[in-house]
Amino acid sequence: MVNESQSVSDASRLAFRHQAWDDTEERFRIMANAAPVMIWIAGPDTGCTFFNQRWLDFTGRSMAEEIGDGWTQGVHPDDLARCMSIYLGSFSARKNFQAEYRLRRADGEYRWIYDIGTPLYGRDSTFSGYIGSCVDITERKNAEEALRDSEDRYRDLVENSGILFGTHDLEGRILSVNQAVVRLSGCAGPEELVGRNVSDFVAPNKRHLFSSYLETLRKEGHASGLMRAVTHTGESITIEYNNSMRKEGLDKPVVRSIGRDVTEERRAKQILHSQTGVLVRTLNLLAAEPKLETFLSHVLKAITEELGAPSSALYLYDAEAGVARLQMSYEKGQIWEGGERGHPLASKPFPFSGADFSWPDLFAGRPLVIDLSKVSASQRNEGLLPEVVQWLLAGGIRTLILIPLMIREQIAGCLSVRISERHLPTREGAELAQALAQQASLALELTRLAEAGQRSTLFQERNRMAQEIHDTLAQGFAGVVLQLEAAEQVLAENAEEARRHIRQARELARENLAEARRSVWALRPQRLVQGGLQVAIRTLVMELTRGTKAQAEFTLQGRPYRLKPEVESNLMRISQEAITNVLKHAHAGRVRVGLTFSPHQVQLSVKDDGIGFDPRLQGEGHGFGLISMGERTERMGGSLRIDSGAGQGTRIEVVVPVAPSDAQQ
Repeated sequence: MVNESQSVSDASRLAFRHQAWDDTEERFRIMANAAPVMIWIAGPDTGCTFFNQRWLDFTGRSMAEEIGDGWTQGVHPDDLARCMSIYLGSFSARKNFQAEYRLRRADGEYRWIYDIGTPLYGRDSTFSGYIGSCVDITERKNAEEALRDSEDRYRDLVENSGILFGTHDLEGRILSVNQAVVRLSGCAGPEELVGRNVSDFVAPNKRHLFSSYLETLRKEGHASGLMRAVTHTGESITIEYNNSMRKEGLDKPVVRSIGRDVTEERRAKQILHSQTGVLVRTLNLLAAEPKLETFLSHVLKAITEELGAPSSALYLYDAEAGVARLQMSYEKGQIWEGGERGHPLASKPFPFSGADFSWPDLFAGRPLVIDLSKVSASQRNEGLLPEVVQWLLAGGIRTLILIPLMIREQIAGCLSVRISERHLPTREGAELAQALAQQASLALELTRLAEAGQRSTLFQERNRMAQEIHDTLAQGFAGVVLQLEAAEQVLAENAEEARRHIRQARELARENLAEARRSVWALRPQRLVQGGLQVAIRTLVMELTRGTKAQAEFTLQGRPYRLKPEVESNLMRISQEAITNVLKHAHAGRVRVGLTFSPHQVQLSVKDDGIGFDPRLQGEGHGFGLISMGERTERMGGSLRIDSGAGQGTRIEVVVPVAPSDAQQ
């Protein structure tokens, strides 16, 4: 009976335990399904026995499909082996594990899963399997991947770019550097720099400023500027830096330094500034210097000094004769007209043809560089005269740089720069030399145009004078002859008629004498050189009106000063034209000529009391003269005013502005 009671009691307790376990398991399932994470349970044989509803919803599979090792079908093939290795290894060791792998979602997309597994033990410490929880970490993985890519790119930028990156402490001790710093410093690797002080690399004459730099960092947290530094090899460089101090999350403040090497940039700017100054000075000289030789000597001197050459020479080419001449040379601060003493080509033309040596390049406008030590004997006979090569080599010259002077795509000469070493000038120096050569070519062209213009002007002036002499003096004297012949014929028969012819001959002679004086004045401007504008015009007035019926008066106001030669010449010619018009056409009894000097202008006036005319009609006898006066006034930048009317006489006034630099007391 007792045994039966005991058995019933044991059976009752066992039934109660099973009921309690069922209740606990049900509560666990409810809690697991409500959890915000995916949960799984595996037995001691590694096979999974449970997946919560969030897992099943994520994979889109049923419990029956997932239990056992069915869940592995959703693991990405590339991650499965690694995942199972961690899973099974942890089971064998009975230890916690963490794993990241890609699991296929219900829509077919693989998502990164972070899985944490923990061993389960019963009350009697018997191993009963594992329980695990999982979360979707795809966004985190993508962010980490993007961060890694960014870090890789940043690392490549830091290590491989020319930007200088590094850090140092507030004492100046170097903590880190990138490869750009290593390369620039001339060291073998970062280990030669880390631990040293930045001041070790500051130029000795600038090291006293380093303490101020550190103090600025301590007070303001940042510092920027230029630093003169010295590399491991002793080379002087200039660094532009922008440094800032960081404190957050660090035991000690660290200075992050970003910089760049601006040595070449600053050198290029200095060269550009210097060369621009050279070009500007040369252009100013081109505008102001009337003598071609003076300008060319300046160009030769500038090229020689800018290229660091010991000497140079200028050759001009005569295309018609097919020869070149040594025009001048420059050596040791001195210009030698026709070349240095002892030069084989001094004052000696020599054949110069595009078919000789490598001259075709030069004739096409391309500079030539000639290593004299490599010039063969045949080449010397073709273009480089042997005596010239020997003379240059004896003087220590090893290289010739020939820069052509081109005018309208035709060679006009060349600049020969002599180099004592076998090295070429810098690119900037070569470009400056070519620019100066172009200015020399421009000067040659302007000179040729000016000479051609002068010849044309002289030819036109001679033609005009010849025409005027023919139209006035020759015809006038022919009239005198005719009147005298007529007087001779009637002298015996009619004395009064003969006297009339003689009077007419006298008037014609007087008029032609005035014309002769005017023509002489047109050919004799030396009065301007001898006495200035006021003397020239006073003399002009007196001589042109001498022997005429017109009474002349000249007045001068203000303190006279010299003007530009072309201004004085034009004012005198205008005076001459105006007075001539009065004498020939105005029938005036009085002519007044005034010249007024003011600080900023000169005024010329010619006034008569003659018959006058209508300036708008510019009738016969006035047209050409007025046009000529207007053109001369316009060339001087002045103004011309003509006041006249029938029976009212004529007043001509010319006003020319004068710059202070153009007036000479």
